[in-house]
Amino acid sequence: MTSRVNRKRAGRVLRTAFLGGVSTLAICAIAAPSFAQDAAQDAAPAAAPADDSTVIVVTGIRGSLQRSMNIKKNADGVVDGISAEDVGKYPDTNLADSLQRVTGVSINRVNGEGQQITVRGFGPGYNMTTVDGRIMPASTIGVIGGGQGADSNQGNTRAFDFSNIASDGVSAVQVYKTGRADLNSGGIGATINIATLQPLVHSGSKGSFTVKALTTDNPGLGTVLKKKSVTPEISGAYQWTNDSSNFGIALFGSYQEKTGSTRSDTVNSWNVQTYAKWLTTGQAPAAANITNAPTDMNQLIAVPTDSRLTYAENSLKRSNAAVTLRWNPTEDLTVTANSFYTHLEAEEARSELTNWFSRSPYAAITFDDNPIIKSAISATDTIPTGKDQGYENELRAVESTIQSTGLNVKWHPNDSWTLSADLSASKSSSGGNNPDGSSSDTVSAAQTYVKSNTTTFGELAAPIQNVVLDPTKSVTGKQDIASIASGYSNQFFSRQTDDLEQAKFDATYQINDSNKLSFGVDAYKNVNESEFTGYQAQFGDWGGLNPGDLQKYGTQDIKAFCLSCQFTSVDMPTADGTAYRFNAVDAYNGLKAYYGSGAAFQNVVTNGVTGNAKANTPNLNGFAHNEVEEKVNAAYVQYSLKTEVLSRPLKILGGVRFEDTNVKVTAYQNIPTGLRWDQKNNFSVVQGTSVQPYAVESHYSNWLPSLDMAWNVTDDFIARMSASMTDARAQYSQMYATTSVGAPGDASYNGGIYRASSGNPALKPLVSKNFDLSAEWYYGKNSYVSLGYYRKAVQNFVGNGTTNTTLFGITDPASGKAGTRSGAAVAALQSIGASTNTNNLSAMTILIDQAGGDVATALNEWNTNTAPDGHVSVDTDALSVYLWANPNWKVVSNSADPLATFVLSQPVNNHTANIDGFEFAIQHFFGDTGFGIAASGTTVNGDVALDDGADPLGSNQFALEGLSNTYNITGIYEKYGFEGRIVYNWRDKYLAQANASQNGGRYVAAFGQWDATLNYELRPNLMLTFEALNINREHVVQYIRVPTDVVMYQELDTRYDVGIRYKF
Repeated sequence: MTSRVNRKRAGRVLRTAFLGGVSTLAICAIAAPSFAQDAAQDAAPAAAPADDSTVIVVTGIRGSLQRSMNIKKNADGVVDGISAEDVGKYPDTNLADSLQRVTGVSINRVNGEGQQITVRGFGPGYNMTTVDGRIMPASTIGVIGGGQGADSNQGNTRAFDFSNIASDGVSAVQVYKTGRADLNSGGIGATINIATLQPLVHSGSKGSFTVKALTTDNPGLGTVLKKKSVTPEISGAYQWTNDSSNFGIALFGSYQEKTGSTRSDTVNSWNVQTYAKWLTTGQAPAAANITNAPTDMNQLIAVPTDSRLTYAENSLKRSNAAVTLRWNPTEDLTVTANSFYTHLEAEEARSELTNWFSRSPYAAITFDDNPIIKSAISATDTIPTGKDQGYENELRAVESTIQSTGLNVKWHPNDSWTLSADLSASKSSSGGNNPDGSSSDTVSAAQTYVKSNTTTFGELAAPIQNVVLDPTKSVTGKQDIASIASGYSNQFFSRQTDDLEQAKFDATYQINDSNKLSFGVDAYKNVNESEFTGYQAQFGDWGGLNPGDLQKYGTQDIKAFCLSCQFTSVDMPTADGTAYRFNAVDAYNGLKAYYGSGAAFQNVVTNGVTGNAKANTPNLNGFAHNEVEEKVNAAYVQYSLKTEVLSRPLKILGGVRFEDTNVKVTAYQNIPTGLRWDQKNNFSVVQGTSVQPYAVESHYSNWLPSLDMAWNVTDDFIARMSASMTDARAQYSQMYATTSVGAPGDASYNGGIYRASSGNPALKPLVSKNFDLSAEWYYGKNSYVSLGYYRKAVQNFVGNGTTNTTLFGITDPASGKAGTRSGAAVAALQSIGASTNTNNLSAMTILIDQAGGDVATALNEWNTNTAPDGHVSVDTDALSVYLWANPNWKVVSNSADPLATFVLSQPVNNHTANIDGFEFAIQHFFGDTGFGIAASGTTVNGDVALDDGADPLGSNQFALEGLSNTYNITGIYEKYGFEGRIVYNWRDKYLAQANASQNGGRYVAAFGQWDATLNYELRPNLMLTFEALNINREHVVQYIRVPTDVVMYQELDTRYDVGIRYKF
């Protein structure tokens, strides 16, 4: 307990010292939400003339907000964004953290780090990300930061991971929330463009260099990852232009390390069922020990399967490098070549302390009063003989790389025409980075000495374990490392690569000052490949039959520690909170070497191991290899008109985009070759002997019109209207062609159904009809207020559907059709007056098959071996005994059989939805005081919610994931060499995963975080920087269906960085 108290006190001291330094800012800057606006042409200072001594470029917070405001003001449609404060100085260290201050944008966090974005209710996979206008590939292996089930996560995302990009290499980020003909499709929520540093922006040379030290309240114990508590961040940016101002270079490089830890309190799952059914499971205690029992027997209840305390250390390394060359050989010609590279490595070492609720009756249970689902708020499990306590450890490691190279040529043949050609090739790859190449190794371990466990639950609260131990139940008679036994363990290998090649040609004809025609063509090929392999090893088995094997054969480096003491926001009981920490990769491979060798057969006494000494090796427990190739050809035309209405300027931008897409989806799988009738109603699928490619092709095309109108009602007041159609392609996992063929439970002749499931390569993209109205008042140089309304009517949402189809040429051995063996069997049975039930049909078909189709011989065998009543009814009758004595007598489908008809379950485009909401933003500076405020908020409404009280055995539900309201507040100060911001970002609860468990959704509770920065200019080119993130140490809560059914309560810490920035 002492260590936890000291750590809490140390965290308070750091936060108190920091908040004291910015208290004036926090008080004087009125609490109103912060806003980061759009950047487009004005994202960075305009290209400077050869002599720019008279040009004043405003830098810092005010300059950044001014440029962002100008972009929003001058845009044709609804555009928001963030501009860099100076070369190599972005407002936030994380791009996603910046974007959450844009109206309509919210972010997903992993271990507190902003990673992916949701825009106007559309999740990460439905937004398009470009860099300098080029489509970016995406790949992610989402194992880091997840609960226990995250270890087997596969790489199948379209969502761009913004944590790959170092923010100081970015000059601006633009968020296009309305469609435009000249934008690539795919962003039904928004298109996000990242603008990198560009040459020929300044004359001469300009650059910056930043060094920071990073730390956190709780950097970790260092027992597995062994990382330092203070880590470095180094970045540098440089722009150079020659004396002739016709050749320039922009360079950027950065390296960053982060370490930290999280504490989580989790429940693996909640079993949802009717109260009546639960009473029959054997888990219900005596009625006297059920408190607040439901009075309606059909009331849904929820009881937990376990309670797990988790401690995790995590680390991140990120490298970025970029170079851009620009050459103007003539005044009319510009050639730009650029390349950038990102590399990210993330690790996480997790240790668990798990107490399961046994299958025997609870000793006592108490339910809450929620009418939707009455959930257990207290559960007691007592096992007099003792039960095991779990200590699973996981080591997760992934790496991600993005490489992109491009060439652009822009030519102005005359004052009217501008022509541009652009070629680029980009690749994103993610995969496991453990020493054995896996993305995650998990090793379960346990020892038996739990006497009883009482766990309490509450709304959005951490489950609290109260455990009574009886160490005499363990092998050694005490709680120690020598009593720990290994159990079932896993090894997962996930990989995703995304290759993208793009070619674009754009032309603009300036008819006059008021009219402009633009058109172009665009072609790209995107190949996304995902591969997953999983292995499961028995090792010491579920019961932990070999106590001591983990230390003896897995790893010697096992550390006991108080896991419950690590929590800082929850008062966990610490008396029985001991867990064990070890390197899961070392343990897995050590146990694999032992159990997979002859050593496991040695005398158990000699080995010092009791119980099961059976040799076993890891078994393949999952395999998937899928590839999606999309070839997109597009053309657009767009017309820009400047006119007047009521003597006030009106800008109109209208256009249409046509896209034609060819899709080829390839699954690498064991292709089934047939069905085998094993006797009676037992069927099995005959799999091919090797992995083969199985490809399906599809095609679709879309017309996407757009219209933007911006009317300057006054010089300071702008009214906007936008109407457009946008689309977003189906998620890769929904398109995979891997097909799982199931065996029927009966002969098709007697009503048996052949079932199969797969993705759907022919899925159409989601298509949205969008409408926006907004009003903006720019009442000061750096001040404005805006209010907007948006509506989206979306078609082609993906649900589940079934079709009847044939697959792989598989034929049906049990059709009973004439000309087949089963058809001959039907006729033979009918000829002797016997029933054609499945038992009889199976027996006669087997006899005919064994007789080579000779029905007379088969009937003779039947009459010789059949039961006295003339049919096969039970396993003990004569014919059954005869057939079972010949187990190899099975009927395999052949070419004479008809094609089997399967009920194929797969994703289909069968849902529509309407989403609408309001966006509000304000930015205000208080004269020359240096103080300012910024605020934004977004509401999102839609007819796409889940029924949290739905039947757990019913059909999957449809809902839009990520839908939530958001707002943010920023107080600003910039004067006398000081720059400061204090920011509050809030996101309401949202659905993270529909149908996550028993047809119920997984939600993330509302989350609000305070961040702050404080910089001081020591001299004009030298600045001290300080930043604190998550000052209030907000935690993350996830739950299933109702707030009591918490599945993860994760503590996060405050992060700090202090540094120095030099510019020249």
